[in-house]
Amino acid sequence: MTAMMTGTSNIKHILNILWGVVLLVSCQKEKAETLESRIVPTGILARINDIEIINDSLWIACAGNRESQGYFLQSLDGGVSWSHVSSPHPKSIYCIDFLPNGFGIAGGDFLDLWITHDFGQNWNFYWLGSQVPFNEEDRPGVRDILLVNDSVWTFCGGENLGEGVIYRTTNSGQSWNFSFHQHEFRSTAMSSQGEIVTAGHGKVISYATGLSDIQYSGFKDGFITGLSAADNNTMVACTFEGRIVNSKDGGMNWNETIDMNRYFRKRINWNDVICEGSYCTCVGTDGHLAMSYDYGVSWKLLKIQEEKNLISAEIYSNKIIAGDSEGNIHFIQIAD
Repeated sequence: MTAMMTGTSNIKHILNILWGVVLLVSCQKEKAETLESRIVPTGILARINDIEIINDSLWIACAGNRESQGYFLQSLDGGVSWSHVSSPHPKSIYCIDFLPNGFGIAGGDFLDLWITHDFGQNWNFYWLGSQVPFNEEDRPGVRDILLVNDSVWTFCGGENLGEGVIYRTTNSGQSWNFSFHQHEFRSTAMSSQGEIVTAGHGKVISYATGLSDIQYSGFKDGFITGLSAADNNTMVACTFEGRIVNSKDGGMNWNETIDMNRYFRKRINWNDVICEGSYCTCVGTDGHLAMSYDYGVSWKLLKIQEEKNLISAEIYSNKIIAGDSEGNIHFIQIAD
């Protein structure tokens, strides 16, 4: 009897030690290095959905809250101060893109589009006419726009996980080809091979010449919220579930590089990813960021002191420029 009690006691002691080690490692893994950041309020209380840096001085952003309010924002001093105008339609504006000549398109709720010819000084509503579903509830939000050149434009959109669209024009918007899918799309980018890659909830597709030659990748497990093309023939994507994946073949096959929520008890949802050369960064909830210096192969988890929901990001002058859900712009110094 004594031997049995001693054996049981030893087992419990060993289990307690192992549990302590697990807790210690878990706590160590949870700690993320804190980066310095400077917050600049823009004067609105809404999600900063997209940021475009035109030059050192001129920065453009769009913002809004779904089916509630939309804003166009502009800074003439490199993000130090901001002005804004409200959309005449009470709907969010999610994305913008520009050509070098000043032409730009913005997209919002219900397949709404806006165009500018002067880098966002003035915006005019652009109606797709008969090329949208008759019922407004069948028109998802425009989530990402890619202006390939003066003639070729494309955008993707989606709502409620199971409703997605892709639009493409080759004649500067005189006519559009479009396709509807049972998957919400969030992001689109061009691979180094010149293919358009579009990603979203449980689906990634690509095409080279048009929507009639769409190829479907094997990706299905996750909700891609951000997609970016890095150098070295690599594409990087982040997911709502806290995963970061990359592709070496134009988005057809994807490899998971890290799942943050596998190692951190505080859940992280990624909202956007941006790559420049070999450097990539993801931004997400509670002020979290992830940084990679090797084309998205290995990652380091970081955060800013403020627990803000970081929605959008750009890389500029060795800083991350991030917009949050409360109308602020963050200047975050990139770690060495």
